[in-house]
Amino acid sequence: MPSSWNPFFLGVLVFGRNKVSKKMYRLSAFLVLFGAHLSGLWILIANSFMQTPAGYEIVGGRAVLTNFFEAAVNHSTFERYFHTIVASWVAGSLLTTGIASWYLLKEKFVEQARILLKVSIVVFIFAGILQLFTGHLHAVQVAKTQPAKLAAFEGMWETQTNAPLSMFGIPDAEKETTHFAIGIPSMLSIMVYYDSNAKIQGLKDFPKDERPPVFIVFTVYHIMIILGTLFVAMAFLSAYLLFKHKLWDYKWFLRLMLFSIPLPHIAIQTGWMAAEIGRQPWAVYGVLKTADAASVVVPAWQVLFTLIMFVIIYTLIFVIFMKLILKIIRKGPEQIKQYSY
Repeated sequence: MPSSWNPFFLGVLVFGRNKVSKKMYRLSAFLVLFGAHLSGLWILIANSFMQTPAGYEIVGGRAVLTNFFEAAVNHSTFERYFHTIVASWVAGSLLTTGIASWYLLKEKFVEQARILLKVSIVVFIFAGILQLFTGHLHAVQVAKTQPAKLAAFEGMWETQTNAPLSMFGIPDAEKETTHFAIGIPSMLSIMVYYDSNAKIQGLKDFPKDERPPVFIVFTVYHIMIILGTLFVAMAFLSAYLLFKHKLWDYKWFLRLMLFSIPLPHIAIQTGWMAAEIGRQPWAVYGVLKTADAASVVVPAWQVLFTLIMFVIIYTLIFVIFMKLILKIIRKGPEQIKQYSY
């Protein structure tokens, strides 16, 4: 499906429920879903090549593609893709869970809200627990292909066996130490190599000009980890309440679901920050430094203007999205019950 079609089907999905047939509406919903996942794959292929380049050779100082398949399916494509996609499932399911919880707290559209809550919770339980495994696989990939990034994630300066899994600390790049470091002994070595005696490289193994900015990488990575752990705990709690048929019996649980709506987005953004800042100083890891990738043709003011325009356009899109979705939520399912899906 051409990516240019996706806005058309999204428009049908948002505005066309009462204007197209049931089959067309369902097809549009599926194609938006499929198109979003396919778009995510191509984005992650491009990003993964920059993280773990493959299928190329340097000819005359330039990277020349030698094998498209190896470049596309490189050393991190699938780990990165599945981790990102499952994160979007967590975000989507918590959004609909929060909407259903709001209806129940307001005692509006109760019958439909219970159905929505139950379906959304099932997706959230599956995605929240699955993310634990995709995150682990992705972390193992980073440890083996981008060891400097892993060392920054963990605030670990010395190469060591029985490497601890960092729980807290304040990295200090100038003094090459992490203050107030708290970690679980040997756990990092076990998680990466399933061997407590396995060696994990520290930041001091890498030249100073090839180390990521440790403090920000460490911080955003741990924010993501804390939120991911929270989602796993919420998934098990939700599974327990679902099994006991008590999903809508506790207002504290409904409020928890409602106020959790923004949390996956914070986790996603901090995860991307950890991945992209953690790659620095490389634009293409181990091949091209960011400083050397700066354009000598495009002046700085044009780059700044482009960034400002992107911020304005996406802010406008976000405002329109929020206005539309809040309008749909306030109308509620009673206003669109002409179709029985």
